[in-house]
Amino acid sequence: MSSPDADPPDWVDGAPTSRRGQSCAFCGSKDVTWVHPLARDLLTYRVYGDGYTLPTFWTLCDACEVMHASQDLDAAVTVMRSSGWSWVADEDVAECILKPLAVFRRADLGARRLEA
Repeated sequence: MSSPDADPPDWVDGAPTSRRGQSCAFCGSKDVTWVHPLARDLLTYRVYGDGYTLPTFWTLCDACEVMHASQDLDAAVTVMRSSGWSWVADEDVAECILKPLAVFRRADLGARRLEA
C-alpha cells in the first residue's frame, strides 16, 4: 500500500511527466509543454482573509513559459483574465490573481519539459 503523499505512477516529485490531461495555468491551452513542480511548504496563501493552497505543480504552454520567464506580470494577468481567470473583477486582481501568481513564482522549483 502506498502512502497518501505518494505520487501516481507516471509522476515525479509531485508533478506529472506527461502533458496528457493537463492545461496551461495561465491561458488554459491544452498544448502544454512545461511543468513547474512547486515546493510543498510554500503553497499556502490568503485572499481576503480566506486560506488557499496551490496544487503541487502548474503546467504552462510555450508562449506562457516565455512570459513567465520574462517576469512580465502585466502580460500574465492579461492572459489569465482572458481565460480561466475571467471571473476576476478589476478590483480583485491583486488578491485573486497576483497573490496566487506570486505564490507560484516563490514556490517554483524550475521548469521541466513534459513528455508527449
